Amino acid sequence: MPTLDVTSVLSSPAFADSFQVLRQTQTVGCDGIAHNDATRLYASGVVAPSSTMRLVRNAAGEMVVGDIDIITTFILIDGKSGYDADLVVYKGNSYTVIDVASYAQFGAGFVRAACRLSTVQSS
Repeated sequence: MPTLDVTSVLSSPAFADSFQVLRQTQTVGCDGIAHNDATRLYASGVVAPSSTMRLVRNAAGEMVVGDIDIITTFILIDGKSGYDADLVVYKGNSYTVIDVASYAQFGAGFVRAACRLSTVQSS
């Protein structure tokens, strides 16, 4: 197991960036349809692209795809009972949290969240 604690680096303003999190409480109505109520939260962490934004064309149309990874002490949710997956707003684009893993081996309380582009900022 790694013994290097990089907490000060991951928390440094030279590496960490701020982002918004839309935490979505999910309830199911008597009609069986899920309803989300979002709360806007503010967090910081190291944000890095895990794939480039690119245009994908297929028979159904075209779309822009791209992913980011976030390393943070803010607990992000990839969906669990009573909650839909968090939406991260970073540099005007919205990303859905698709996977959260512990990064405690690099510093106490850190997680790595994989996020998939869901809405592209229009320019």
